[in-house]
Amino acid sequence: MEYLLSMLTCVTPCITPAMSFLGCLLTVGIIRNRMIYRGPMPSDGPEEGFASKQARIYYYSTTDQRYSETVKAIIIWVLCGAATSLIVWLASTYNVSITK
Repeated sequence: MEYLLSMLTCVTPCITPAMSFLGCLLTVGIIRNRMIYRGPMPSDGPEEGFASKQARIYYYSTTDQRYSETVKAIIIWVLCGAATSLIVWLASTYNVSITK
């Protein structure tokens, strides 16, 4: 049992950033491949139902929204990975004893 605990205290600070990185990749993949709803399609207009060609391009282009969501996800996952690694490192380095 002592070997298992020592192995966990040695390996866990390395695994938590890797798990955070995998979670970040998964989240970014979901953000990049999901369908974004921009509202109802226009029904009449000179350019394929849209008021202008620029309005049609803006309706189908979701790059700005995907970029901002990707940046937010990366920042959140990096902070979570760093905080988790710090907590695990502190828990494995310092032993708190409540008994006298």
